[in-house]
Amino acid sequence: MLFRKQHHFDAMMAFNIRVLTALGFWGESGIELRATLQYLAYTTWFIPPGVLFCVRQQPSSKMMLKSVYELVAAGSCIVRIGNLYVFNGTLQKAFYEVQFALGELSRDSSDAVRKVLNHLTISADYICKGYGGMLIIQCLLFGPAQGLVSILKYFVWGEDPKYSLLEADYLIYNQYSNFNVWLLTMLASTCALYVLVFALLSHETFYWNILHHVSCLFKIIRLKILELDDCSTPKQFHEQLSIVVEMHERAFKSTRLLEQAISAMMSFLYLSFITIMCSMLLVFTVIQPDLGFLLMMSVALQYNVFLIFTFSMLGTELTEASLSVSDAVYSIRWYEKSPAERRLLLFVQMRAQKQAAITAAKFFYLTRASFATCGCLSVSASSWLGMSAQREALEKKEREIEESGKDRWLRS
Repeated sequence: MLFRKQHHFDAMMAFNIRVLTALGFWGESGIELRATLQYLAYTTWFIPPGVLFCVRQQPSSKMMLKSVYELVAAGSCIVRIGNLYVFNGTLQKAFYEVQFALGELSRDSSDAVRKVLNHLTISADYICKGYGGMLIIQCLLFGPAQGLVSILKYFVWGEDPKYSLLEADYLIYNQYSNFNVWLLTMLASTCALYVLVFALLSHETFYWNILHHVSCLFKIIRLKILELDDCSTPKQFHEQLSIVVEMHERAFKSTRLLEQAISAMMSFLYLSFITIMCSMLLVFTVIQPDLGFLLMMSVALQYNVFLIFTFSMLGTELTEASLSVSDAVYSIRWYEKSPAERRLLLFVQMRAQKQAAITAAKFFYLTRASFATCGCLSVSASSWLGMSAQREALEKKEREIEESGKDRWLRS
């Protein structure tokens, strides 16, 4: 749990930790064996069969693009889980820093601080429930729904099932050899998909919640600074200011740890977003995709857009909350304090003027502006690729027409 039981309790954040612990990604001993086995199972079930399908089956252009698209989507999910696998210790340190700071600040009975803590609980609840429901509905449309349609066609019209969750070649057997083999493979793929999705749900909501908790920690520190005007004695002022300085340092330490853990993953998310945008336009230019293919591409695209947008919004909130601490120092009646107290406040303000932010591999900060810039770059790159593909198609057609005209002239 995020707060001590005798104070504030955040049930949804505790749910994140319980799920991660059950999956083996959280604990005092670090990553457990079951988490390693899960990660190996995801990788071996989704990635090698897809690669073998592209290499051994020699599919058509449409099936090749579909398989590559599926590999990119599955690989993106596995990389995000691997990020928590690699930076597990760093994330736990950040979590316990925030846990201690908010646990101490939750002792405060002021209405303003209590309002922020209540907002924190409600927002964490909405993040988990809303995102979890959306993700489960999309997975139902992507996997089981089309599998049930294939089963219905088999029993009603006698059609052999041709649908698979992912285009794959399992090397030791053919999943379409008979109905029983196909059904077992479909059930195994669906179970693996939902375990993967459940792990992603717990990981991503944990990232979002911890970022939002750090932002709210900065907001509470701002409120505690504004309360310095109410201190009647120098002793009370120094006690209050020492709490502010300690919590402020813990907030910055948590941000540095989160930056270390999330930075590389965010750069990968931005790259995958640009890749998916470009490949979508390439697919529309080269082939005429069917409804199922369009549904899969649209789900993958909006999922990546939603992830990047959410991290960008949380990054903007974190930056603005950290900078608001400096404004709070300036807004109190510092001019009525003694010279020694003014120097202490000046040091706090100088520290607060350095913004706390999350970057994408140190290239740029995660903000709403960076999200918009990435969207514009993706559209520009995909448009350029589309025009290039159309130009090549037209030139190829013109060459064919010219060669056919020469052949007719020679024959005549």
